[in-house]
Amino acid sequence: MPNHLIHETSPYLLQHANNPVDWYPWGEDALRKAKEEGKPIFLSIGYSACHWCHVMEKESFENDETAKILNEKYINIKIDREQRPDLDNIYMDAVIAITGQGGWPLSVFLTPELMPFYGGTYYPPKPRFGLPSFNEVLFQISKIWENDNREIIRTSERLFRHLSNKIEVETYSGQFMDPSLVSRSAKAFLNHYDYENGGWGNAPKFPLPINILFLTDQAFKGDDSCKGVVKHALMMMCRGGMYDILGGGFHRYSTDELWLIPHFEKMLYDNAQLSLAYLRGYLLTGEDEFKNTCEGILNFMSIELRDPAGGFYSSIDADSEGIEGNFYTWSFEELRSNLSLDEFHFLTKVYNISEEGNFGGKVILQHQKSHLEAILEMGLENDVFYSKLENIRLKLFQLRSKRIHPALDDKILTSWNALTLLSFAEAARYLNRPDYLIVAKGIGEFLLREMLLDGNLFRCWRQGKTRINAYLEDYSALILALYALYQADFNPVWLNKIDLLIQDLISLFYDPDLTSFFDTSNHHKELIYRPKNLRDNVIPSGSAMAVYALILHAAFTGNDNYRNLAEKILSGVQDLIKSDPYGFPFWLQAMDLAQADIKQVALVWPKHKQKDPRFFDIINSMYRPNLITAAGPFSSSLKLPELLQGHSPIDNLMTAYVCHGFTCKQPVTTVEEFSRMIDDI
Repeated sequence: MPNHLIHETSPYLLQHANNPVDWYPWGEDALRKAKEEGKPIFLSIGYSACHWCHVMEKESFENDETAKILNEKYINIKIDREQRPDLDNIYMDAVIAITGQGGWPLSVFLTPELMPFYGGTYYPPKPRFGLPSFNEVLFQISKIWENDNREIIRTSERLFRHLSNKIEVETYSGQFMDPSLVSRSAKAFLNHYDYENGGWGNAPKFPLPINILFLTDQAFKGDDSCKGVVKHALMMMCRGGMYDILGGGFHRYSTDELWLIPHFEKMLYDNAQLSLAYLRGYLLTGEDEFKNTCEGILNFMSIELRDPAGGFYSSIDADSEGIEGNFYTWSFEELRSNLSLDEFHFLTKVYNISEEGNFGGKVILQHQKSHLEAILEMGLENDVFYSKLENIRLKLFQLRSKRIHPALDDKILTSWNALTLLSFAEAARYLNRPDYLIVAKGIGEFLLREMLLDGNLFRCWRQGKTRINAYLEDYSALILALYALYQADFNPVWLNKIDLLIQDLISLFYDPDLTSFFDTSNHHKELIYRPKNLRDNVIPSGSAMAVYALILHAAFTGNDNYRNLAEKILSGVQDLIKSDPYGFPFWLQAMDLAQADIKQVALVWPKHKQKDPRFFDIINSMYRPNLITAAGPFSSSLKLPELLQGHSPIDNLMTAYVCHGFTCKQPVTTVEEFSRMIDDI
């Protein structure tokens, strides 16, 4: 018989709707019931593509004996961490404080007042891995709670004080930003880089595109050491097993240091940021391998994650038919029997294929070498090589498509879609891909139509239903994405909502007492405290993106109040960055932008004439982190962006203004003059 999750929209919650556990979603009904019955709450947090979440469900939540204990002794609440990152952050911090580590599934025990007192992650059905059985844990906590819960309550109060006092940023003290912090931090990233295998840290190894994007900005400013690391990191990752050669897109992380064996789930936020990293890596180095990888990621997202309404789904599971990676791996015999002898020999020379396999007897397809190395080794013409490679890829892709597919989490999240929009917009602009611009505009239209309702921004959408008030990361990422989209097609419709979003960002999230931002708006009233997570994670911190958005908005509008606020916040957080730069790569990008000499380009042309595309070719010939552009036909009857106001065409010709702080150089009307001005920048 279905439980209380049956009416939810989250695919993760719906996966548990027929468990014998009497699950509730987080909400008034469950919280009131816990208080009325005086029972502790068992809170389980996970997400749809989580492998160990599936394992614990099969072992425990589908077990009638375990369900009986949970239903008699606890009020049971299930949360999708992607829908509710605020609750996930609060209770993850609690479990880390209790055990020293965290992860998913997250298993937390709360008092009826929502105060955490005990927790962990995965619990097995029988004692193993040094862990007690889940049923043992349930019995012990229930026994203590029923006999004398005073110590539990005291523990929860101490833990609450520790968590709620964990506000890292200091009140702004009037100090100036350290002008050397960005360059010193870049050196710290380089010093901790794995120059043999690429990336940062040991296994499991995450791609960390946020680090690469920070170093890419430094490389564009002329730091050759950063350029070398960016090139090496991107090359090592796309040649490993994390990149899906047949379907495009990256898996979530590598279980080894060599980027060979992935954890097979595919996340939208990873692929959005990695496509941007490979795009900018291509623009930095000219490596076609990076361009091809970028396009492979974008094409994968367009084909496999795009909803007909225009938004993009959240993830694809790691498992199919109950086996992790089953969809993506091959047996040696399967490859040999489905390809001609010539095709098979060709494949073995390009990809890492052996009879013993590289993943438990199976084969994960990965590059052994670059395409250029393979072409030279085989003595083939480029067009012959790529034709053979594409024919084999299509044949294997079609064979794979007949398999049982991993589950799809088809909910749509605002911040993840905004990151995706930003990448498609930049790819459309710098690769001259009108098809990518169509996709980007589709995402923008979806977000403004489905997520911004009556002036209120929402977090989640699935099958026509919009849910949950947006978080700081949703507002911040959407503002950045709309500015990227505007600079890809210069349609002022994308700018029209930004001022409203900026005002709401400040009014709903800003904490004037500590000159910083909360992660949640004041709409989320049931929390035990308002979290303020400053550190960048797999996606940039909402606060870091908010600061970047304020600086960008000031540059587009000329309103220095936004810039001043951003600089105050950056000054307050810089001591944290100094102590641990690796936790703040997007903050460093924001600080770099705040200290940069931002240049503004305004392109105007007579309303009755066509624009000259050559001017845009110059602007889009290179990625310039510290340059923004506005463009449009001049007309006294049109509402123009602030950057275009007061700028009119000269001699009835398309005219370019290059400005700094809205003070402009002599305008020019020829492509040659404009090219020289841009080169000077």
